[in-house]
This record gives sequence, structure tokens and C-alpha cells, in this order.
Amino acid sequence: MIPSINKSAKKKCMRKLIGFALLLTTANTWAQEYKSYPMWNTSLPVEQRVNDVVSRLTLEEKVAQMLNATPAIPRLGIPAYDWWNEVLHGVARTPFRTTVFPQAIAMAATWDTNSLYRMADYSALEGRAIHNKAIELGRTSERYVGLTYWTPNINIFRDPRWGRGQETYGEDPFLTAMLGRSFVRGLQGEDPTRCWPAPSISPYIAGQSQAAIPIISILPPMTSGIHICLLLKNWWLMPMLPA
Repeated sequence: MIPSINKSAKKKCMRKLIGFALLLTTANTWAQEYKSYPMWNTSLPVEQRVNDVVSRLTLEEKVAQMLNATPAIPRLGIPAYDWWNEVLHGVARTPFRTTVFPQAIAMAATWDTNSLYRMADYSALEGRAIHNKAIELGRTSERYVGLTYWTPNINIFRDPRWGRGQETYGEDPFLTAMLGRSFVRGLQGEDPTRCWPAPSISPYIAGQSQAAIPIISILPPMTSGIHICLLLKNWWLMPMLPA
């Protein structure tokens, strides 16, 4: 009985070894294949590379990429990634040490677009270093280590009941527009072929639910649609366009 048991155990062990070898071979094949795809060719136009990667994704993979925490796609060499990150006044909540700058409302009080640009530029450099470290440590799936920032917040702050006015540049649309433009340019850099981090202006036309409070709270009864459109244009669209 003992020899037969040993023979059976050897067969199971061999199956596992063969399976593992096949897995390594498949993984190595994937690694060799995806590097030849246009999506990985940095000499090609960005639009062509984007079209290529989208065309290779399955419907299920596309759906999974719609969340802020996205899974890896090994067959295409795409690592796991979390889009949620913030850099309102320095890279936020990261596991690594970074520079903390004054809150947005305080920076706005300086009326200094150059300082906003420099602050964003320094934060971008730190953010890129953090992401590189996350790649090195295999931690790209974690929140607050990515290169996509929900910043700046260019809501127009005209009602303290909103509760998040300190995140904005204040109540003046023109000042908000100029500061927001400087921050975005400092964050993404001046190189047209590549972007340091990617800013995501928050919000777009009162995109946050709280942002509607300043409009709703001051509108008189029977306010016409024309008046509402003018308010949106003068308050929200003005800072959005330059940024």
C-alpha cells in the first residue's frame, strides 16, 4: 500500500508543477505580447494609444474601470489604480511625508497667482515621487497614492451654511478663475506631451450637492430661468473656463 500511496502523491505533485509552469509561461507570454501593443508605444499620439487600449478592453473590464478603485488587467499590463486623491493644499492623506501648505481660502487672501502656481508645482513633484514609490512597493491599488487629484475646488463661496468654504478661493468669480488657472497649470506642468499629475476641477457647474445651497438660498420667489442662467454663467462658468 505504501508504494502506491507514494506514486499517487508524486502524480499530484507533478500536476501542480506542470500547472505552475504553464501559469508562468502564460504570464510571460502576456508580458511579451502587451508590450508590442500601440497603447504602450510612447512615440505614438495619445489619441491613438487611448483608442487602442479601449478597443482591447472587454465590456466587463470597462465597467470595472468606471469605479474610483479599479482592478488590474494583467493581460494588458494595466496595474490596479485608485483615482481618489486630493492636493488642495499639498498632497493629502498619503502614507508618506509631504509638504502642507495653507488652506485654499488663506492662499486666496494673498491674491498671488504666482504663489499658487509654485505651490501646485511643488505638490506635483511630491505627488509624482509618491506614485513612483507606490509602483516600486506594489501599492498602486491604495487610495491617496495616485496621480489624479480632485483639485482645485472652484465653487463660489457665498453662503457659510455650505460648510466647506475653506476649500474654495472665496466669493469672487474673477479671483477664483485666476487662482484656479494658476493652480491647474502648476499642477499639470507646461509640457504639452505629458502631464505631471492630472487635476480634476471640482465641481463642474455646481456639481457638488452642497454647492447648490448658495444659489437656492438667495434666489427670490419666481426667479426666471434667464436669471438663473445668468447666475450660473457669472458665478460658476467664469472660474471654470480659465481653469
